[in-house]
Amino acid sequence: MSAEQQRLCGYKMDGKPRLVRGVAGSGKTAVMAHWLVKTLRRMRQQSDLKIWAVFANQSLSGLIRDTLNDVWTGEGEPGPFPTERVELWHIGMLWNILGVRMPGDDPFDYNGAAKLHLGRPGHGSPPPMCHAMFIDEAQDMGPFAFELLTRLVVQSDDSNTNTRSVNIFYDNAQNVYGRPTPKWSEIGLDMRGRSSVMEESFRSTKPITEFALNVLYRLQPSEKSGDHAELIDKGLVERIDRSGGEWWDVRFNQTHGPFPLVKLFTDIEAEFDALGNQLFSWIVTDGVPPNDICILFNSEAIRTRLESQVDARLRTVNVRLEVQVGQAFTRDANTVVASTAQSFKGYESEIVVIAGADRFVARDRGILANNLYVAMTRARSVLAVFGLRGKSDDGSRIMSVLKECHALLTQVPAVQSESSMVDVAEELLRRIGVKKHRDWLKSVLKKYAIEQDPIFAEDGEVIAEPLFWFDHDGIRYACFKEGPKQAVANRLEDAGIKVLLPGAAIRVAPQ
Repeated sequence: MSAEQQRLCGYKMDGKPRLVRGVAGSGKTAVMAHWLVKTLRRMRQQSDLKIWAVFANQSLSGLIRDTLNDVWTGEGEPGPFPTERVELWHIGMLWNILGVRMPGDDPFDYNGAAKLHLGRPGHGSPPPMCHAMFIDEAQDMGPFAFELLTRLVVQSDDSNTNTRSVNIFYDNAQNVYGRPTPKWSEIGLDMRGRSSVMEESFRSTKPITEFALNVLYRLQPSEKSGDHAELIDKGLVERIDRSGGEWWDVRFNQTHGPFPLVKLFTDIEAEFDALGNQLFSWIVTDGVPPNDICILFNSEAIRTRLESQVDARLRTVNVRLEVQVGQAFTRDANTVVASTAQSFKGYESEIVVIAGADRFVARDRGILANNLYVAMTRARSVLAVFGLRGKSDDGSRIMSVLKECHALLTQVPAVQSESSMVDVAEELLRRIGVKKHRDWLKSVLKKYAIEQDPIFAEDGEVIAEPLFWFDHDGIRYACFKEGPKQAVANRLEDAGIKVLLPGAAIRVAPQ
């Protein structure tokens, strides 16, 4: 685990509530599993102990169960994981048990159902049913759902309402149902000093993450994200000018990889012919295992095309396409899985293809910006987006934004020539964040001609994006705030590039 994940996993589980917010791919589910196991260990002498893990995405049950088993085994606990003490609940199943009725025609409006239930005489205060609760993908719940869930947890101290062990894992950018952000104090949870933000993403590459975030913020104003201001305050995102356009630079991910692909078509037949050919090329020409590819979609019409046109293309090389929605995912070696963004939340795939990006719309909600963001951030290494141009106003808007962001992403921003070295020094010092390096930085800027562009391989792929780099005596030095991840460090070493940390001496080659 990363240092950040280890730090969080080391927290003392004291029976009081905790909130973890984290960017996509930061490892929230892994931290949740460690916390649950620590809580189980702390309370194991309690004979009637019940711990719940609650989630709104049915397909997450298998992932959570596997993660819990891995943590239990990895920490050397004897015997099998005690499933009799830990129950996994999909919120829909839990609502059925409690007699909570869904309002209207929306089968996923768990928040609305909880609001009605809480307002009914005699139904608002169910008895406590567990001693600790862990809520994953909590942005899908809503404040009334949280209020009802909180009441199901034992309050260990009658005189202190903040003694319920309710542990919440949250990411507003993945809020696919548009649930409002809760005010925790209004539902009896005092999160002051008990809230953490996971600041590093380990799933997607920086090009994918940055592309996804900028598409999201163009389709949906960044101000609508309850966490956006905090991301800015923590320096995790920064608004910059990129080739004359506004751009959000992502600082919470420094893993490099190829740029996403965006492909627009004028008719759906051509779109799915191209999609099938792309899969064929990856599998046959590049040797990509079929089960390393996942296709995400958002409409029944697209599903039909995938099951007919694309599956037929794959079967020519003894590979099949299988749609899996609302279930724990299974992948055999010769199967490409297709699903929806909602069902695939919490999961990842080396290659993600978004089919029919222009169809990420809903009749009553318009453009589903968060759903598209979730779909894009499921990709670890490669993201390819397919869609039609000009078929609807919302669809045209989506494809226009995708093309605009792709154009800006693939243009390398130049350092503005009018920036003085003083401005450059102050900006670099701010990013380094340690004033004791001021003299060191001034010395480097005086001796060497630095560059602040990314470092590219010969084929044009970005190797790394250091704070700055310079050449001296035939050696290239790349300065990072802290040591780059091992994969990046290996690529730099292969390219003969020396990693330089702030304050370190620059060794001059012997004459």
